[in-house]
Amino acid sequence: MITAVIVLLVIALALGGYIAFDILHGKNHVPRADNQSVATEPQPKAATAVGETAPQSVEQPAPKARSHAKEEENKIAQNISGKPETAAADQRGDAVAETKPAVECKQIPPSEVRTEVAATDVDSIMSDEVAESLIEKSVGTIDKTKQGIVNIDTLSQYFESGEMVTLDEIKKRVKGFNQRTTYIKVLARGTLSKALTVEADNFSIQAVKMIVLTGGKAIKKQSK
Repeated sequence: MITAVIVLLVIALALGGYIAFDILHGKNHVPRADNQSVATEPQPKAATAVGETAPQSVEQPAPKARSHAKEEENKIAQNISGKPETAAADQRGDAVAETKPAVECKQIPPSEVRTEVAATDVDSIMSDEVAESLIEKSVGTIDKTKQGIVNIDTLSQYFESGEMVTLDEIKKRVKGFNQRTTYIKVLARGTLSKALTVEADNFSIQAVKMIVLTGGKAIKKQSK
C-alpha cells in the first residue's frame, strides 16, 4: 500500500515538472476532453511599440463627376463641328433653324436673268427643286371641262415683255385657239426672250424654268 502511494507521488511529481517545463518555455496547455493537454502557440499581438503603426486602408479614387465627362464630350464635338455642343434639345433645334432661309425667294436674282433661253437648255441651268420653289400661287376657279395646252414660243409670239398672260387673253390673241377651253397647261418649246407673267392652271417644270430665267413669273391657279 505504501509502495503504491509512493509510486503515485513520483508520477505526480514527474507530471508537475513536465508542465512547469513547458510553461517556462512559453507554451500553454489547453485541457482536452480526453484529459490530454494540447500545446498552442501564443497569438501575435497588434503592434503597440513606439515607431510601429497599424496598416492604413487605401482610399480608392472617386469616380469622375458626370459634368467632367460631359465636358469631354463637348470638346470632341467641338473639334468635329467647330462649334460647342449644347445639351438642351431646344438649343440644338434653334441652331438647326438658323440654317434655314427665313423667306423663300420667288424670283431669281437680276444677275441670273437671261435675255433669251431655249427649252433644250433649261434643265442644265436650273434644278427642278428650285423651279418648283419659284412657282407662285393664286386662288381661282378650276374647271377641267375642256382642257387645252399652249407652248411658250406661242406666248412669246403673241405677247410683249412685261404683259400678263391669262386664259382669257390667250383666247383673244392666239389665232386658232379653242374658245371653249376652260383649263390651260403651259408647255416648254422653242425659245423665250421676254419677261412674261403667266397665270395658268398647270405648267410643265421646263416651262416654269423658261419663264423665270427670263425674268418673268409663273403663277399656278388653285381652287378656292
